[in-house]
This record gives sequence, structure tokens and C-alpha cells, in this order.
Amino acid sequence: MLSSETNWRSSQLSVFSAKNDYANALKNFNIALNRPVDSPVQLDEKITLELSALPPLEQDLTQALANRYDARIERLALKQSDITRTLGNLETLPAVFVNLFAATGRGFDSHQLWDYNYGISAGISFDIGFLYFNKYRNRQNARLENESAHLEYEQFLRSLNNDVVQTRNALLLKMHSLEISKLRLESASQKFDATQLKYKNGLMSATDLTVARQELISAQVDYATLLSDLTLARLRYKHALGEPLYDYRPEEL
Repeated sequence: MLSSETNWRSSQLSVFSAKNDYANALKNFNIALNRPVDSPVQLDEKITLELSALPPLEQDLTQALANRYDARIERLALKQSDITRTLGNLETLPAVFVNLFAATGRGFDSHQLWDYNYGISAGISFDIGFLYFNKYRNRQNARLENESAHLEYEQFLRSLNNDVVQTRNALLLKMHSLEISKLRLESASQKFDATQLKYKNGLMSATDLTVARQELISAQVDYATLLSDLTLARLRYKHALGEPLYDYRPEEL
């Protein structure tokens, strides 16, 4: 009797906790969509389980480096730093110039012959003193900033690789976990059906039926939770690769 009352109160507590969790989830969902916090929500409960085998890791890393927005920004910043350093190097080089000239003319007398003058001049110029040291200092600063940009890009590549590997491993873990959870759900369902049949035939007690039902419900909850986790893991994996999460056009919003 005491055990039954304890189970009953525990069930009441579970129901209260589930209602509270649902209310918090509904509130957070509506806030994210800028809706009244208590607005009812009807969600599409169809979650696809079709997951093809993941491509090789090197292919994922290449795709992420090519498609991710932050990767493109980092590449552009690195190229800009390279250009700045090149321009800084050119400013300290001597300036070489070449001039070509040609001229012709004659006096007012129409009987005079035309005079032709032409030639070429070349030279080189370079800064000395303060001007040279100022440009040299700018050149060194550009070199240091460029080396720092390369180091930051290398660190970004490590971070990108780590992000792809982590999201990929998390997705693989959820895929394998869902397979095991599905087997547990099938086993719990078969056990409950068998227990229910034996209970109807008087071979099992009500307690045995209750335990089997609780195991089935627990397996159903675990499976649904893993199914939701798998969906989120798949979205994080796609985001890590730079793939669009949803098929929509900005002009349609």
C-alpha cells in the first residue's frame, strides 16, 4: 500500500514537472519569434530519420573552408594584410624614372630647315635620413602585422577543424545512440504486450503490468529525446560545414 502511494505521488510530481518544462519551452519559443509568451503552438511533428553515411572528414573540412562565411572573411582579411605588406615594401624601394623627349621647330624664315631635338634621360631617386627611416618603420610594422595575420589565420583553421570534428562526432554519437534506443523501445513494447496478455490470463499481477508500462513509457521518452537531439546535432553539423539550414530566400521573409 505504501509503495503504491509513493509511486502515485511520484507520478504526480513527474506530471507537474513535465507541465512546467512545457510551459518554459513554450515561453522561450514564443519569445524567440516575438510572439505573446502564452500563444499556442502547433508544430510539425514529422522528423525525418533518413541520414546517409557521412562523407570523409577531409571532404567535410574542405567544404567548411570553402562555404563558411567566417572562413571567407578570414581569407579576405589575410589577402588584405598581404597586399598592405607588399605596398609597404614597395614604398622603401628606390624610384626609377625614364624620360623620353622630342621637339622640332624653325625660325620665321620659311627658307630655314627644320630643327629636330630628341633624347632620353633616366635616373634613380631614394629617400635618405628621416624620410627613409619613417618608411622603413612603416614597412616593419606592416611586416609584423602581416605575420600576426597569418598566425591568426592558422589559429582560425585549427578552430574550424575542431568545430567540424566535434559536430561530426556528436552527430555520429546521436545516430548510434538512436539505433540502440530504437531497439530498447521495441524490446520494451514487446515486453509490455507480453505482460499485458499474461495479465489478462491471470499469469501476471497488476504490479508487473505497471512496471512494464513504466519501462515502455521510459523507452518512448528516451527515444523521442534522442530523436530531438539527433535533429539538433544534424543542424549543428550542417552549420559547421557552412550549409544553409533551411531552404528559403531572404526576399520571401
